[in-house]
Amino acid sequence: MSLFEILISFLLFSLSLLGLNAMEIFALHKTIDIYCARMADKQIENMAERLRMVSAEGGRDAQVVLWNQENQAVLPRGVGTVQGEYPRYTVTLCWNKKSADDKHDRKEHAGCRVEKIIL
Repeated sequence: MSLFEILISFLLFSLSLLGLNAMEIFALHKTIDIYCARMADKQIENMAERLRMVSAEGGRDAQVVLWNQENQAVLPRGVGTVQGEYPRYTVTLCWNKKSADDKHDRKEHAGCRVEKIIL
């Protein structure tokens, strides 16, 4: 009878360890999501400053190209667009989105931020 009790206690112990492991994985996924959202916010602020810098003088397209290079570096598959004319812009930044030729499902850690900027 005592071997059976030991077996049950090991089973309960292993299930509790699996539960702790699942909580840790969930927390890690949420941390990655929060990181991506914060980096997207910072990158949109970065683009707003760039738009203020170039203002009506032009050069917006060159700044968008440089900005998208930074987006690729700090966000997984980060791609941004800037629409509008001086002084009103709409800045969109998406990350980890599934493309038409991509076979893998990329719902995990994917998102978009849209910000209207008035200079």
